[in-house]
Amino acid sequence: MIDVSNPEYYIGLKKSGIGKIAMKANNNKYGSPIGITANSLNIDFEELKCLVEKEYEKNTTHKNV
Repeated sequence: MIDVSNPEYYIGLKKSGIGKIAMKANNNKYGSPIGITANSLNIDFEELKCLVEKEYEKNTTHKNV
């Protein structure tokens, strides 16, 4: 799950009603509407972890400048 500060914003971006319902359910159950299943990607878990950490660092660094 990806922790976001404004989950309703991301839920609002979803076009389909079913997608919004799924995101709301994820948010209620897991605390975030956004989840990434490593099994459905073309990279392994370690690559995904490194990518998420790299982008997180890049984005949090820019906000603190």
